[in-house]
Amino acid sequence: MSSVAAAAPMPSFFDEIIASINCAVRAANGQWDAAIPFAQAALAARGPAQLRHATSRWWQTESLLRAGDPAGALEQFQKELAHHGKDVRALKGACAALGRLGRVSDAARVC
Repeated sequence: MSSVAAAAPMPSFFDEIIASINCAVRAANGQWDAAIPFAQAALAARGPAQLRHATSRWWQTESLLRAGDPAGALEQFQKELAHHGKDVRALKGACAALGRLGRVSDAARVC
């Protein structure tokens, strides 16, 4: 992914963390187009045993929504809500994803 990673390869465990941080930094700076590939890389590297660092996961999922992948974003927002049921950002994101998927009745019921 980067010249640093190529020069000093790390265990794959770190792939999600590195991609997550790169996504979050770009998204926080309003560089959503630049954040999207890092969001996709983080999601591809994620395994069930990966550590949870929820703050950066929101950036990844929002990047998917902005990239035009509402189904992928909804799946990730739902996973976040399963762990943190009162996460307002995840709930709002899920509602937005449902709306973009044309599932207005589901959005109205849940949101």
